Amino acid sequence: MSALERLVLTNFRNLERFEVAGAPERGVVALLGPNGVGKTSVLEAISLLEGGRGLVGEDAKAQVREGAAREGWTVFAETHDGGSVGMQYRAGKRVVRLDGAEATLEAVAARFSMVMLAPELDRVFYNAPAGRRALLDSWAVQLDSGHEVAVERYAHHVRGRLRILLQGGAGDWLEAEEYQAAEWGVKVLRGRAGYLAAVAPHMEGLRVVLAGAAQEVLAADDPVAALKGKLVRSREIDMRLERTSAGPNTLDVVAELEVDGRWLVAKQSSSGQHKRVMLRWLVAQVRAMVAAGRAPLVLVDELSAHLDAAGVDEALGALHGLGVQVWVSDVALADGRVWAVRV
Repeated sequence: MSALERLVLTNFRNLERFEVAGAPERGVVALLGPNGVGKTSVLEAISLLEGGRGLVGEDAKAQVREGAAREGWTVFAETHDGGSVGMQYRAGKRVVRLDGAEATLEAVAARFSMVMLAPELDRVFYNAPAGRRALLDSWAVQLDSGHEVAVERYAHHVRGRLRILLQGGAGDWLEAEEYQAAEWGVKVLRGRAGYLAAVAPHMEGLRVVLAGAAQEVLAADDPVAALKGKLVRSREIDMRLERTSAGPNTLDVVAELEVDGRWLVAKQSSSGQHKRVMLRWLVAQVRAMVAAGRAPLVLVDELSAHLDAAGVDEALGALHGLGVQVWVSDVALADGRVWAVRV
């Protein structure tokens, strides 16, 4: 992973121009300033360098600063290894450059890997299980790229199966979709279990496990046949509910946080405890990626939200000790361990 040494933004979200140079290769870079000044905009711009939809997830057109539609926005970064990456959006077109040459988003993604923590994840263990599964899957992909294919293929065949059921179909077509859903579903289950096994040794004061009957199929002599059997038996109820009631999409992700020598379920935690859950999981994720030779850039928006002074101290200590470049945003963060930037 190439850490950023210099970053220049123009007309990006609420920022007409922002520039920072001399960022350290490792440690915490803190973007400081009052609410609304543009700290999240800086993190969002950095997040686009991964080649995906970014931290906020808005489309490129929505990121153009008001009144700058003709000029569009640009994001340019120089890295500590001597490389550079730039993105420009203008008139409905995005242009990407790596080391001065035009490139693809896939090429950018191959160069940069990131682990991001946005404020909406501060409620992920309070909300519906789908959000927890999505988070687990997105971080599992960073350790096993094949997991993304399995998740996508399973979802495709589950949708196909449900469409056939709702249209009153049956026979070979339904059997084929259920077999494919079962085959890819087992790969998803194995991928999730494998990810948690890989990240568990790097967790401190945190346990994350899967919960749900779908895990039973992995213990069967023929897991694919076992999952297909569950799908067959759930046909009638799935038609009534208009959703799939068996398989990986029924699993939940349960986390327990160690607090003063006792273990607290994240779903029943306070806001501050929940934030600690997310930060500890993020730290474990980064450690696992570093151990696998895939050291990422880390982005944390609103670091101190919901945390007391002890929580902030714990978070900064853990993030600083990762040995990678970490960008965080905060209103005010007076700490000698951070490299502060006023936005």
